[in-house]
Amino acid sequence: MEKKRISYKQIIRGQENLDRMKKEINQVVYTLLGLSQKHIKDVKLPDWTTASEWELSNVNGSLTLIFYAKGIEHFTFDKSEIPLYMVEVIFSHLENFVDFAFEVFPQLLEETKYHRSATEIGF
Repeated sequence: MEKKRISYKQIIRGQENLDRMKKEINQVVYTLLGLSQKHIKDVKLPDWTTASEWELSNVNGSLTLIFYAKGIEHFTFDKSEIPLYMVEVIFSHLENFVDFAFEVFPQLLEETKYHRSATEIGF
């Protein structure tokens, strides 16, 4: 099978999309982890809590999130750069993480009320 060369416009568009996906992943993950952090002691969180591809741990009062997917290595959210080959996969499972976070931390319903109301504001 012959590989086709990518055009410069595809490179630009592809990089823009990858950058946007990485930004959205990081915004969602770190926002919810940050909002959840203060509720660790209010929730009976086992050492590891797993839902689909997401694993959440409470190690010494600090939340750690790991993403697993079949066929690729895992990724730990620790402010390091998401590898390009994982961006689309993690992005496609982002809604699962949101569901998982709200299930583990029901307090997020209240914590995200300003995020919900801000979606109504147009720019």
